[in-house]
Amino acid sequence: MTKYCDSKWFNIIIWLCSKSLLILLIKKFKIKKKDDHIVINAGVVISLILAFVFVLVSNGPQVQWWEWIFIGFAICRISSIIIYQIWVLFLPCYFKIIKKYSITSVPRLIILLLINYLEILFFFALFYRNFTDFFTVNNNFSLNSISGSSYFSLVTMTTLGYGDVTPTQWQGMFIISIQTLIGLFMALLIIARSISHLPKHKTEQQIKDELKEMPMWDENDKYM
Repeated sequence: MTKYCDSKWFNIIIWLCSKSLLILLIKKFKIKKKDDHIVINAGVVISLILAFVFVLVSNGPQVQWWEWIFIGFAICRISSIIIYQIWVLFLPCYFKIIKKYSITSVPRLIILLLINYLEILFFFALFYRNFTDFFTVNNNFSLNSISGSSYFSLVTMTTLGYGDVTPTQWQGMFIISIQTLIGLFMALLIIARSISHLPKHKTEQQIKDELKEMPMWDENDKYM
């Protein structure tokens, strides 16, 4: 693990994380470390709201110039989330080297991870709503709607795949493949983080060892 931390690929991930919009804002306005989590929390929630609004106001299949801005923002945001989650995945290794960052709250990390999951879901719904020409709908619903695009994004990201929509061009296959891989990655992270937060049960031998290390008291309430 230490060897990997010294590799150029790990340094590239750290550099990319430092160039994310939220980190740049924190550096630009010189926000104190004790307050940076407030900026990050607010930024993630605002990004989720924007993702939903983008899907709501978009109307394919003819993509307008302002919709291309939405799509560009979505691609940058999805890339930023994945890079950040990879960084957090190897954060203990990074912390040993630089000792600058640490995970202060596992519940907060899980909540932000769930919000990121919803962000990605709506961003891909935006893609499906604007690029309906890449797909054929087999059931009686439209991808060019917030309900239809969000539904298809959900079943794709959770790898359910009911067969309601079929890609007809390589671009559609590419979008679906990328979302499926991201969905699996994010689901594994959520499960792993949730399990790590569960209370650890101690064996009988561990309890006995801890009792042996506890200070003993005599009848006069003095240490033995």
